[in-house]
Amino acid sequence: MKLEVPITQALVALVAELIKRPTVQSVALPHTDEEIWRMLVDEQIRRASATGLHPQHAFGLSGPDSGLPFDPADWGGWVHTPYEGVCAADLFIKPGWRAFIPSQGMGTDGTLTAANANKACHYLLVAGHCPEMDCASRHLGDGWTLYTSTRPYTPSNSLLELQFRPDEKPPRTTLRSGWEDD
Repeated sequence: MKLEVPITQALVALVAELIKRPTVQSVALPHTDEEIWRMLVDEQIRRASATGLHPQHAFGLSGPDSGLPFDPADWGGWVHTPYEGVCAADLFIKPGWRAFIPSQGMGTDGTLTAANANKACHYLLVAGHCPEMDCASRHLGDGWTLYTSTRPYTPSNSLLELQFRPDEKPPRTTLRSGWEDD
């Protein structure tokens, strides 16, 4: 059985601290925890208001490919539902099904992106207590490991490539129960 990162109050506090950093301009979160999503959307709205940028360009959010059981658009947020499983992001919270290859983060050519099966990230949260890697500092938490790349920060917001119309509304991101009419 593949583990997911357990959602604990310590994890919520860590994510709250990380998303305030200038080196977190995007988040990929495969979980459906409403408390964390409200916090992420609040940060997205705050940054979009402060910068005048589209919400996904100010603070890119990517959810699980299966959608969410609530609609962040109701709170004013934009969340991308990836068709590709997951998107690259500055803060990448690894789903249990996604490959993680710590040996790829070893040695002089190793990177956190390589260890994350070639999905770019600056911070990587992984379930369990995982080994140290040459390419990142490691912080162990309550059932998870946070890696921080030791390389200079490079944004990993794949959503910056998207173009938005000024009148465009956020897409539905909620789970669908079957063959429903739109």
